[in-house]
Formats: sequence, structure tokens, C-alpha cells
Amino acid sequence: MTDLLSAVGIDSARVDSFFENKGDVSGWGQGEADHFFGGLNILAAVLAMPADAERREWNQTRAMYRDMEQRISEEVGLPYTSTSKERGVWDLVQSYFDIRETVGTAEADAMMASFPQIQIALDRRDAYLKANPMLFKYYGSMNTLTGFYEGVARDTMIKKYGEDIYSLSAQYTDISNRLALAKALYKGNPSEENKAQLDQLKKEVSAFEKENLSDIKAFREERNYWTQQVNLAAVQAAEALPEKPPLNIRKDLSSETQTQLAQQFTATGPSAQEIASQMSPELQQIVSLYAQGQEMPYAARTQLERLANSYQLTLDELLQLLLQQ
Repeated sequence: MTDLLSAVGIDSARVDSFFENKGDVSGWGQGEADHFFGGLNILAAVLAMPADAERREWNQTRAMYRDMEQRISEEVGLPYTSTSKERGVWDLVQSYFDIRETVGTAEADAMMASFPQIQIALDRRDAYLKANPMLFKYYGSMNTLTGFYEGVARDTMIKKYGEDIYSLSAQYTDISNRLALAKALYKGNPSEENKAQLDQLKKEVSAFEKENLSDIKAFREERNYWTQQVNLAAVQAAEALPEKPPLNIRKDLSSETQTQLAQQFTATGPSAQEIASQMSPELQQIVSLYAQGQEMPYAARTQLERLANSYQLTLDELLQLLLQQ
């Protein structure tokens, strides 16, 4: 257990102190408490994994899960933005659960009625998980990680922006979508009735933005920060898992086909050092700052995506390799 605690960044003495004080952390600094409970959450995710869990398999599954979410978002007509700051339908799904937790079930149900893509996305995710054994195998651990940080994020944001911030953000999404639909309707049929409806919605959006937009923008930026914390926690969880042992390939292979198979089984992907050698010092510094929780600029993300593609990796897989150095 000591090795696991060390892998997730927790000092065993800190655990002893926690139990000796019966869970009272009032004497700790806020940063110390956040680090401790974040580490315990990562440990819980690791312990929730199957007994035969391996680091590469976990990393591959995370990349598959991200690709699945992006594919579903495209299928329901809400693709990710080019900046990757907005996650299409999953931002709506997150808002739905946030509303349910912070405002109430009735309001959350009303939101789902306005956005049927939410239920469609959840149903399709369930179908993907049931059809993919590896995704299903690790889904509980993914939920453990995200659930912890979503709870911390809700508490933090409500204290900072007020109890109605989640409701206001959902309202803004709703009214913005209605405005986009009205614009499309007027473009296809520029009647007086459609123009009047469009003008009215423009006034409503303008009034809403004047009163709430600055807080909503800040709130959404900060919500992206918590998404980064989940990614970093997943990297730490990977460090607590064993590497898959290499296959014991026989040295006396005779046929050309057998030799090719052996090479295929023993081939390894690019090393972190190899990838880093293709990056400028400035880009390496940005990745280092990202590991500390800072937001990654769009230009840097684009460069890294191109680099990942050159190695046939996803951006997540490339970042995981770099951050595990």
C-alpha cells in the first residue's frame, strides 16, 4: 500500500496524521488538504480497477473513451469546437447533472426536455460501453476520478459565482441555441414573422449577456480547469499501475512470417524523449505548465495534435507519454 500511496503523491505520514486526528484536517493548509484528498481519489480509482489492470491498457482505454465521446457528439449534431475548449453534447450533459445536483430534479428534467440530445448521448454511451469490453472494464475508475473533481468544482464555483451560476449557464446555452435556430429559420424563409421572432431573440440575448455574460465566461473557463485536473489525475493513476511484462519471444524462429510476428509483438511506441526532441523548448515549457494545471494555448494544442498524428497517437496519448517522464 505504501508504494501505491507514493505513486499517487501521498506521504504515508500524512495518512497516519489523518487517522490519528479522526479525519480532522482543519490544521492543514487548503493546498495540503486538496492534494491529500485528490490523491485519495486517484487511489480509489486505482483500487476500483480490475486486478489485472495495466498502465498501457488504462492509457489506451482513456484515449478510446475520449474518441467515443467525440464521435457521439458528432453523431447527435454537436461536434467539438476547434479549440477543444467546448466538448459538444458533453458540456450539455455536464450542465444537466450540475443543474440536478445544485438546483433540482425538475429544472434538470426541463433542461433535458429542451435538449433531447442529452438522453440520446447517454444512451449511446451506454451502448458503446456494453459493446466494448475494455471500455466497460475501466469505466468505474473513470467515474471515480470525474465524480470527485465534479463535486469539488461545484462547491468551488458556487462559492465564487453564486448558487444560480449553473442555472444561468444553462439558460445562456438555451437562449443561444434558440437564437441560432431563429437565424437559420430566417435565412431559409425571410418572412416578416421570422424576422420579428429573430429580432426579439436578439434583444433577449443582448439583455441577458449585458447582465450575466462576464460571470458565465469566467465560470466556463474555470470549468475547463477542472477538466484538466481529471486528465492529470488519470496520468497519476497510470503511474500507480504496473507495466505489461514483455512477451517472451523465442530466439529460434525459422520462418519469415514467424520473424515478422515476433517483431510486431515486441515493437514499442515512441519514447517520451524521442517526442520531446521534436518539440521546441517553448512548447516543452507549455506542456510542463499544463502539467501544473495551466491552460494550454490553442496554437500549442494544434502543434501537439500534428506531432501526435505523426506518431499515430491521439493528443491524450502523447500528453500521457510526456507527463510520465
